[in-house]
Amino acid sequence: MTLSYEPNKVIHGDAREVLRGLPPHFIDVAVTSPPYFNLRNYTEGDEREIGTESSLESYLDNLIQVFSAISDKMKPTGTLWVNIADTYREGVPMMVPWKFMNAMLNADWHLINIVVWYKIDAMAESVDRRFSQKWEPFYFFAKDPDIYHFDPEGTKMPVKVSSVQRLEHKFNKGKSQDVSRMRGLVGDMSHKADIMLERGVNAGDVWAMPTNKVRVMHAAPYPVELCLRPIMSCCPQNGVVFDPFAGSGTTGVATLELGGNRTFYGTDINPLSVEEANERLAPQAMQPTLF
Repeated sequence: MTLSYEPNKVIHGDAREVLRGLPPHFIDVAVTSPPYFNLRNYTEGDEREIGTESSLESYLDNLIQVFSAISDKMKPTGTLWVNIADTYREGVPMMVPWKFMNAMLNADWHLINIVVWYKIDAMAESVDRRFSQKWEPFYFFAKDPDIYHFDPEGTKMPVKVSSVQRLEHKFNKGKSQDVSRMRGLVGDMSHKADIMLERGVNAGDVWAMPTNKVRVMHAAPYPVELCLRPIMSCCPQNGVVFDPFAGSGTTGVATLELGGNRTFYGTDINPLSVEEANERLAPQAMQPTLF
């Protein structure tokens, strides 16, 4: 099948319509942050815009339509990452992320992780009846829980020598039953310590990252750093990354920064966002890649 869309660009249109033009078994990973429910209006009255629905049920139904359309075009090993936040009504959370998660599970997606994006520079909220929210969930779903692609090596975190030394000391000198059992399973701890220092450790499910620092017109962009780990771990080299709510093109920027001959396709319903995203992506495609 010959694609009618240019790679490494954002296409103007509703993702549900644009996805019809992609072949099956095409997408390796989708990384996105959909418009939050009833918080912003990104178009001038386009009734297809998601986030402006009159009810939470309609909002969730529309999101499920988008992600089901992605599943239809995704490889069996494909994965999906969704950053979504809550909406408050009269000071009470509507539990949007949790209702979204349940709707996704009912739509045959499989939850792998709920990553906590801890915003280290989150803006203070003007609230006096609750604590300010400093984090957002980043859901990691798989199309097939048995065969999804996941390679965490490139995302591992460095380890301090002192931390490894403390672990090694506890392993060698500890007297508890659990430590004794671990000695029997691990064997040579010094070798394991060398591997930890060389390769680092699993990044975990709490990611302390700043909010976006790049000046863009889009009202709510997420940072490039937030996209790097999902793409690196879930999209193999020569793979395809997709973002159905591409906004200012951040997912595409992250894809092109990583390199590995990965290709990005995105959609957005706002023509101004599409224009801005493609302006960001054009020079990025010419820059040296991280890997």
